[in-house]
Amino acid sequence: MLKYSTDMDGYVVNIDKETLKKAPTFAASENPQWEDEGWGKLVHSYYNATPYWM
Repeated sequence: MLKYSTDMDGYVVNIDKETLKKAPTFAASENPQWEDEGWGKLVHSYYNATPYWM
C-alpha cells in the first residue's frame, strides 16, 4: 500500500482524497492507544487490510 518516492522524498499511497477524508481520525491533542486491538481492527477494516497480527 505504501510506496516510497525518492522524487517526492516521502511515501505515496494510491488512495483517493474522499477515502482519506472519511478515514478514522483522532485529534492532535489525543494520544491514541496504538495497542488497542479495537482501534487497530477499525483502521485495518476501513482500508480493507489484513492486520499484521492475523
